[in-house]
Amino acid sequence: MGKEKNIPGKKSRILSEELSSYECHNITAISSNGPIFWQQAKGVHVWDVDGNKYLDLSGGFGVAALGYRHPKIYRSVIKQLDTLWHVMGDVYPSKEKVELCRLLSQITFEKWENQRGKVILGCTGSDAIEAALKTAFFHTKKNKFITFYGGYHGLSLGALAVNGLEDFRKPLEGLYAPIASFLPYPSCFYCIDKSQSLTQKDCLCEPLFEEKLEKMIHEGYGAILFEPLQGRGGVVEPPDWFLPLLRRVSTKHNILLIADEIFTGLYRTGKRFGCDVAGIIPDIICLGKSMAGAFPISACIGRGNVMDSWPKNDGEAIHTSTFLGNPIGCRMAIEQIKELEKKHEQLSIEEKGEYFLSLLNNLSKRYSCLKNPRGRGLFLGVDIVDEKGCPAPEIAAKIVIKMLQKGIIVLTEGPCRNVLSFTPPLIISFKQIASVVRILEQIIKIVLKETK
Repeated sequence: MGKEKNIPGKKSRILSEELSSYECHNITAISSNGPIFWQQAKGVHVWDVDGNKYLDLSGGFGVAALGYRHPKIYRSVIKQLDTLWHVMGDVYPSKEKVELCRLLSQITFEKWENQRGKVILGCTGSDAIEAALKTAFFHTKKNKFITFYGGYHGLSLGALAVNGLEDFRKPLEGLYAPIASFLPYPSCFYCIDKSQSLTQKDCLCEPLFEEKLEKMIHEGYGAILFEPLQGRGGVVEPPDWFLPLLRRVSTKHNILLIADEIFTGLYRTGKRFGCDVAGIIPDIICLGKSMAGAFPISACIGRGNVMDSWPKNDGEAIHTSTFLGNPIGCRMAIEQIKELEKKHEQLSIEEKGEYFLSLLNNLSKRYSCLKNPRGRGLFLGVDIVDEKGCPAPEIAAKIVIKMLQKGIIVLTEGPCRNVLSFTPPLIISFKQIASVVRILEQIIKIVLKETK
């Protein structure tokens, strides 16, 4: 890490050309700057087909919480491959499915309320979100949902209907049902009503927001869907009052509160769940990404009485899929969750996050193009802005490219693609964090000089 690389290398460029011949051109962005093609990964590092080594500050979209190819997860996969690869999930399942569902209940509603949670497994985050929407419909008999601009809940048609990012939703308007109403996701930094001199306690945002929310709710709404921190929306951290307000209003109107913890769940923020930071309990929680460390598996978990609103299976499930409860995925998820439960304190996630954030804050004081370092645990972001303080996606893109050339994988998020996001494996060291920020400073100097 640190020495500039010839990125992308020859083999990656050849693969890019071939991929562009066969894949829909909307999927993989191909240009002179990328992509790199991964060859292998271990721990916090990735190697591409040209032999270049990278420190992955994205964690593979937040998937590799314990790093890549964690030895315990690896051994569990090898053992599972010797016995059972596939089952008929809703017809003839495996014992691994039972064990995983029990574990998910134990770390959610049994931990929160000493009552059993019930589970619907899926393959993707979208699967979990759609299961949650269906559950809310069965429980409340209402087909409208309140959600938030900037919220990313997946791109399948059902999930797309509640996706708060217009760039994903608008091209397919008319193809999905208009089941959602959107509210702005509150953020002190982006708030246009609050003076910089006011604190959260001084401002009037909470009662104003509550008034808007109350006016929106009517008999057709069955649930509020939210992220404890927005990820794709730009690593947006809400004020302290936001989650407790959602819980209070949901309870008052007898509608469900659905937490999308696909990104924030399982210690990404330092706590087991993002909701735990605010001390609130949702009625349904959706998990994915780091749940198995790499295998495509997700879960929708709800209170027992809520999940029991589904019709009982009388021989034909009305919500299932071919790979539901895949035994390899279940085994990986079991080992991943158990390891996170066992080792999360040793990982010092909150301390690493505070250290990372302090370095970014120091950097933002020296460079005006960096604004609002924020986040919790190892779920962090910082805005890249121009001289007028406006989003600067071009500068952000240059930083990302030059970071890659220095052997560091970083992504941009947010509607303007100007937010540098940092969601590394939770096993990243303090030394590696310091090195990343040093290199980031070097690159900022170069980019600012080039853009003058």
